[in-house]
Amino acid sequence: MRSHGLVILLAILLVASLAGNLALLRGRGAADALPAGPAAATTPICPPVAELEGQLRQCRGASLALVAAALAGKDPAREKPIALTDAGISRATHAEAGPLVTPALEREALSNIALQNLRHQWEQQRDSLIGLVKSGIRDPADRADNFKQDLNELAVTLNLDASQQAAFAERTGPLRDARLDAAADQLELPSPDFAKILDAVHGLYADEDGVVRSMYGPDAADLFRATQLEKRTAILALFAMFANQPWDEHLTW
Repeated sequence: MRSHGLVILLAILLVASLAGNLALLRGRGAADALPAGPAAATTPICPPVAELEGQLRQCRGASLALVAAALAGKDPAREKPIALTDAGISRATHAEAGPLVTPALEREALSNIALQNLRHQWEQQRDSLIGLVKSGIRDPADRADNFKQDLNELAVTLNLDASQQAAFAERTGPLRDARLDAAADQLELPSPDFAKILDAVHGLYADEDGVVRSMYGPDAADLFRATQLEKRTAILALFAMFANQPWDEHLTW
């Protein structure tokens, strides 16, 4: 939960090139296009999801909060008081508490900068990104390709045979179509409600996880969720931006 390396990795992956973002959004990309950003595409296997929940929330502003705590009289690492004088922090107390700027804080700052820059890039391209999502979400070929990729990911992750894969597709296909249709209907409106679209995406992921859990058990569901970490977080970040919502609990799935 407190590891910063994966947050930075995700931010750098997402910040990569806009061209890759566009390819992934159309569902044509695969693992080699993943660094660009959101999409329904094949994703690499990640560590257990328990270590990763809430890391984007930790990333945003964490460094400033820690420094503020230190200047208020607390050591951010050990909660020991730091003596403040007219001349600043006393040398003896500062030596005991350790430096206020650490590699961990520097990594937090870099992560925060990367996320801010990513959001700024997406906001500048908002209309074109919405257009690509709108054109792709109704495309039967795109839907079929994306669903096939997801099924292949699940089969590899859980070591499913063809019949098990088909059974999962039969269970999730109608649920998936209903969620995508709801999002597509909103996108057709003159003023789409992107909060409702974001809810539809959350619902899609909850449907998938629920079917995996019911068919193969909670451990399989946790493993499947872990493999979906980067893709799902990126997609939710994009739709949260569309909805002008912060990247906090709106990215939790």
